[in-house]
Amino acid sequence: MPISSMAVVKNATLPVNATVDASANLTVTPNAINFPDADPDTVSSIPADSPLTVKLKVTGNANNGWQLTATANSDLLDPGSGTTISASNISWTTTSGSFINGQLVVNSPQIVASGQGNANSTGVLSFFLANSWDYTPGTYNTTVTFTLTAPV
Repeated sequence: MPISSMAVVKNATLPVNATVDASANLTVTPNAINFPDADPDTVSSIPADSPLTVKLKVTGNANNGWQLTATANSDLLDPGSGTTISASNISWTTTSGSFINGQLVVNSPQIVASGQGNANSTGVLSFFLANSWDYTPGTYNTTVTFTLTAPV
């Protein structure tokens, strides 16, 4: 009698896992802006010497929101005289996609851009300083913190 051969089949399962974390990347250039001196009678709003380019990227954010804010860390201070100019005298305009116009406020994050899901956006912000005869002569400075948060 002939011997029959039977095939033997065995299966093995392999779990496959992938972890995708949300990530955010933010670049702001240039690293400083300056407002030149101007006559308040002829220039009521002084444009900064350069526009600010903001590049943001959010990944792994699915259907969640994201938000970019700007916070003035203090009013503008002239260290020589100790006098200040309110940070709220600085505003910005933009025509870039999800970016919006705004105004700085000390220790209060102001929305610069927001959206839903993943993002890869570039915005150009033009900053302005409200000019006034009331400003004491000096060299004033402050810092602004840009914060990209995802998810929100």
